[in-house]
Amino acid sequence: MNLPLKKVHTKFCKMLLGVKKQTSSLATRAECGCYPLHLDIYTSMVKYWLRLERAPSDKLISKALACNISIQEAGLFTWTSMIKYILKESNFLDVWHNKVTNINASNEKVVYITSNRDCKIHISQWFNAQCITIL
Repeated sequence: MNLPLKKVHTKFCKMLLGVKKQTSSLATRAECGCYPLHLDIYTSMVKYWLRLERAPSDKLISKALACNISIQEAGLFTWTSMIKYILKESNFLDVWHNKVTNINASNEKVVYITSNRDCKIHISQWFNAQCITIL
């Protein structure tokens, strides 16, 4: 994924550290303590989804969410498809399946653990990339 924002962010990190353009972008961002921007985006998406799930069923936003889910279940890619994917990749698919009965304050832990697991995965991928580079 080569987004313009990611390029600008990487250029800024390299300029901040004073390294050459050829320096590894992954290493540069890691040195600055930056995780990929998509981790923050995923966390925000899950938080918003949890908020929507808590909304009273008579509200328009709840009806719009139900419509989105029915479109997703019909096989089309929607916003809720991405939420389901994030939860699946973070081993929280049970939260998706039990969302109506499980929505409470403890689900905020899902957001924390999801983002924490993603950060650990990013760190291990970075470490593995560095080991391969050394070999």
